[in-house]
Amino acid sequence: MGLYLLVASDCSGPDCWHWSLYDVDADGRRNRLLTEHPVSLDRGEWQYLAWLDLHGFVRTYAAPDRRREDERRIADDVGQWIGDRVFGPIGAKLAKWPRTNPSPSM
Repeated sequence: MGLYLLVASDCSGPDCWHWSLYDVDADGRRNRLLTEHPVSLDRGEWQYLAWLDLHGFVRTYAAPDRRREDERRIADDVGQWIGDRVFGPIGAKLAKWPRTNPSPSM
């Protein structure tokens, strides 16, 4: 199993950077670029605000009479947004990476 190196570059603030994912050899040298993803987050999107403080966001916006459903929906939506906007194809590549110590099933 190979190793990956995830590099953030061109950071121009807390919501703008560029990801590059490399395959790494046993000596820690970058072998090849596997995929990359430019990140430019929109501070006006509700998911961005929720990402900064998910607990506070849920506490504020989940309706008391359907708190569990709203919590789940908000967390799912924010997770999808993070996958798409923050990680893009990097996340898909990392999700396929084999685990040497898989978590026990619940």
